[in-house]
Amino acid sequence: MRTQCSTRLLATLALGLLASCATRSSLPAERTAVPTANGPVVPAWSDASASAFDWATLEAIEAWLASSDAVRWDHFRSEARLKLGTGLMGIDPEAPEATRAARWERASEQFTQVLADAGASREQLDRSERLLAVASRGPAGTRAPRSAFGIAEVPLLDGAVPRARWARSAANPTRMDGIDRRYTEFTIHHSHTPAGTTAERIRRDHVSSRNYGDIGYHFVIGSDGTIWEGRALRYQGAHAGGDLNRGKLGICLVGQFESARPTPRAIASLERLVRHLSEELDIPLGAVKGHGEVKATACPGRHLQSWVQRWRRTH
Repeated sequence: MRTQCSTRLLATLALGLLASCATRSSLPAERTAVPTANGPVVPAWSDASASAFDWATLEAIEAWLASSDAVRWDHFRSEARLKLGTGLMGIDPEAPEATRAARWERASEQFTQVLADAGASREQLDRSERLLAVASRGPAGTRAPRSAFGIAEVPLLDGAVPRARWARSAANPTRMDGIDRRYTEFTIHHSHTPAGTTAERIRRDHVSSRNYGDIGYHFVIGSDGTIWEGRALRYQGAHAGGDLNRGKLGICLVGQFESARPTPRAIASLERLVRHLSEELDIPLGAVKGHGEVKATACPGRHLQSWVQRWRRTH
């Protein structure tokens, strides 16, 4: 009985997430619903509720995704994947658990593809994030979600800039690893770039030059004290080096601190961020290390490393 209730609860939640965005996810204003030489032909399934999908509808969506229209029309491509994934999670709830688990795994793949699609809108990316968190639990809610280890409940620090507001491209989950343990310490870095470097500039470098799925740091702090949200916390960072990233939350201060000193505003933001994340994720407040303490590197520079050592002594 508990398994059946969990299944229905998670499926209902997923359907509710899609339904709650029904108005916003309708055909964009700049695209006409009337077929023209230059506009899209609105798919028959586009206005249907995922809660009412039958197998014929799901098959129609899959066929549309395999067509040339899916390549041409970004909005409908993402909508098709969102509805297909949600439909797979809600259809035939009395099927054997192994069958339903396979369908929910396919649903996760659909939501992941939306997150990796440069043509998806911000609103569609947000819905995919939330639906993926539900789908990753499995139909009985027994599998650890990708937002496990308390990550889903972590609020963004007041004043921090959400990734959605500064990043120009969506992350590519296929090039990132989900976390497999709780965060136990902070790893502090410097960017070794000019003081005015933005998080977007660092992200572009990480993606293009290092083939990362997203910026490697979980947070970036500018010299003016701006805090940018980086890689989602449910993904292991790419900042300490290989397996050294596991269990380590990466924070980078913009600048080069071997000869220069971090600004008071940057340090104040760093301390505020560490306190916030320590409380939310139950990381010991003094569990802070410079990058050079976990790997042979001069990062984060001797002046920022001095802050690390002082912080540990006093916390």
